[in-house]
Amino acid sequence: MSDKKTMQDLIALVPKTNRPTASQADITALQQVLRDVPTAWRIAGDLSRRARDILIGDKNVLMTESVKRGMNEMEQQLGHENATALERLLIEQIVTQWLVLQIAEIRNAAAIENRIGLAQADHLVRRLESAQRGYLRAIETLTRVRRLLRASAPMMQVNIAPKQLNVAKMHKTQMPTKIG
Repeated sequence: MSDKKTMQDLIALVPKTNRPTASQADITALQQVLRDVPTAWRIAGDLSRRARDILIGDKNVLMTESVKRGMNEMEQQLGHENATALERLLIEQIVTQWLVLQIAEIRNAAAIENRIGLAQADHLVRRLESAQRGYLRAIETLTRVRRLLRASAPMMQVNIAPKQLNVAKMHKTQMPTKIG
């Protein structure tokens, strides 16, 4: 069965399974479609993307699509495509935390412009600081994971005639600063 046909089946099954009177046969068929196409779950089940969409939640289509494109570009710049599964999760977390931080910055700026009360200003500042900590924590975690992955990279052994040469790719932070 082609992915296109399977996706058509998925689209047809959604309204049937979203009813309170959904049949077990339809639910089983939906589960089978999700098994047959491993990426199909992202259509409705990618909660990270859903959270981002809710956070963006703007009726201005140009802004919404621009923010989404910028976030996708940010993911690519952080190496999402070639990352391990854990790194991909952390990259997505960084980008989501970046969005949360931007929203907090916008709300804070709007509050300053509208001259809100001291209690509200204090609340917004705490939310902004929390967003900053979350963003930085996500970046630090990705950095730590990448450092650990590099450190645990296997050495490659090359045997040349009677001599043995051990070669390992070293990161510039591991290079000796002084020779001799």
